[in-house]
Amino acid sequence: MIPKLLSDNAPGAGKPHGYRRDIDGLRAIAVLSVVAFHFGEHFMPGGYLGVDVFFVLSGYLITGIIVREAGEGRFSIARFYERRIRRIAPALLFALTATTGFAALILLPLDLEGYGESLIASLAFVANIYFWRDGNYFAQGSETKPLLHIWSLGVEEQFYIFFPLLVMLLASRKGWLFATVVGTVAASFVLNVWSLRAGYASPAFYLLPTRAWELGAGALLVFLPKPAIARGTAEVLMAISYVMLIAAIIAAPLWVPHPIPTALPAVFATALLIWVGSAGTPTALSGPLKTAPMVGVGLISYSLYLWHWPVIVLAKYYLVDAPGPLMILSLLAVMFLAAWASWRYVEKPFRSKDFPVRKLYWITGGWALALALAGLAFVQSGGFPSRLPQSVAQVNAAIGSHYRCSLADTKVYAGVRSCWFGEGDPATADTVLLGNSHAQMYAPILRDQAETRGQNLLMIPANGCAPLTGINIRPGCIAVAESNIDAAAKHPEADTVMIAFAWHIAEDLVDPSGEAPTDPAQALIAGLDRTIDTLRAEGKKVVVVGPIAVPDYELPSVVSRANAFGRDNPYPIERAESDFLSEFAPYLDHFRARGDIKLLEPHRAQCQDGVCRYMADGKSLFADKTHISRDGLEVFAPIFDLESSIARERTLSEKEDAQ
Repeated sequence: MIPKLLSDNAPGAGKPHGYRRDIDGLRAIAVLSVVAFHFGEHFMPGGYLGVDVFFVLSGYLITGIIVREAGEGRFSIARFYERRIRRIAPALLFALTATTGFAALILLPLDLEGYGESLIASLAFVANIYFWRDGNYFAQGSETKPLLHIWSLGVEEQFYIFFPLLVMLLASRKGWLFATVVGTVAASFVLNVWSLRAGYASPAFYLLPTRAWELGAGALLVFLPKPAIARGTAEVLMAISYVMLIAAIIAAPLWVPHPIPTALPAVFATALLIWVGSAGTPTALSGPLKTAPMVGVGLISYSLYLWHWPVIVLAKYYLVDAPGPLMILSLLAVMFLAAWASWRYVEKPFRSKDFPVRKLYWITGGWALALALAGLAFVQSGGFPSRLPQSVAQVNAAIGSHYRCSLADTKVYAGVRSCWFGEGDPATADTVLLGNSHAQMYAPILRDQAETRGQNLLMIPANGCAPLTGINIRPGCIAVAESNIDAAAKHPEADTVMIAFAWHIAEDLVDPSGEAPTDPAQALIAGLDRTIDTLRAEGKKVVVVGPIAVPDYELPSVVSRANAFGRDNPYPIERAESDFLSEFAPYLDHFRARGDIKLLEPHRAQCQDGVCRYMADGKSLFADKTHISRDGLEVFAPIFDLESSIARERTLSEKEDAQ
């Protein structure tokens, strides 16, 4: 028998009452999807959408409680937040305490300092805002952040700061309340679409205003009348929902056109399953959600969500290399055991009405304060770097040190979030840097040189796309990139446009129909030629930044951990120059031959004596898999001094001719 433990698993459509096993079944699907995704994207590419399933469920369940109690005239803000604290805080604090202990033992200085910051943000329920500013959820470096998953709790709790107040305000006017919720969902969805279109993918992922539509979709179900659905119709609707949800989770919804949020199919399918299930019509397809294993996992889903990611991250961190099958099974056993213990010995006791409220507040408040002080110590000490040899700390310090435009330097130019290095209006820029993060990483070099010459620099990003015309890394990028290229071409003052991007993207290129080219290298060349021609037609001087040899793994993290834990680095720290030149020869030969542009070749600073280095003088030239670190900028900077680079290339050419 499944106990009725979850006080927030009571509502249903219309006038919701009673425990629903299928809701816990959906919780199980959500958490298992996320766990599978976090063991590796290849296991379940769309598994991250399990979080979106949770959002819909949360919006539905909590709204049902609020609306029902408000309608009965017994809703209390104080009681609502007491229930939220009982539901969220004890299990969270328990997981954070264990994670903090292990983090203090094994995380290297920069990672421990970042952990301290994320711990404080998690306790304040602003982890989503912290991780938005810290980096990309899908980046490889995210695998060293044990609290990354807490971002979703930040979104939920921020939603429940405002939503109960809205319900209280409009409780006596249900029509107004329903209209307001509909308007909120619509506005949030539109803002999400606009953010993706304008290149704000990271804030669209992390922040409440662009996520509220998912919680709101669940909330809307509460206002719908309880459906009367025939069995055959219910079977069809559930089949459609299952197919849509499973297809999205297993394969990722690549069919969703940019800039529509990829979460849309999962959100719609979840909402439809909840709505159909509220009818109570017995169907064969509702059975799987109500089985004991699914309901059991659903009951511990919150604790399992809290524990799974720290277990995975800390194990991978210490092992350095990816865990094998036996280790994966061991980690699964650990996280499920920890989740069950958390549910049985933390969640249940604290959620019992027999547990005094006053005692609840004292324990959770003191507990949170102690963890916050630990986080502050990690931050103030810089992660206690004295624990490690200087050589290890030096490499570790390169992690994530590639340049990213600060909020202070962000300006909107031609409808695009751009990075402005100068005084006054971006329309007065002398030079435009065009590209994505692999252009932005060079910005400090170009900014310093522009300041030396008394000039201004404007970066117009490619919004996660390549600065290519007619072809790109996904169909939706083509229009985005061409719009930004046009903005650079028509810039009123800039006489020079510099183009930089990651040259290894050729295999990812697709045309407007989504088809991959038969010759990716030639497709890239043709796309860049069209970009150059567009800029040249407007009278711009064009400088193209050529390829560099990249490690293609999280070099500073892996090398520093391998050295600290006495393990062998499973990856190389250099590449044969002949291999690099063979891979990129088509591009170098073609753009060297174009007489109307300047080709900068940063690999010449990196490749010496037959090898292309990823490290120099004990320092990492890279901040992650492909971006140049703060230390690496010193190595590459001379290439961007046009006069010295021309002289350098002349010397190298003479040397090559002599050989």
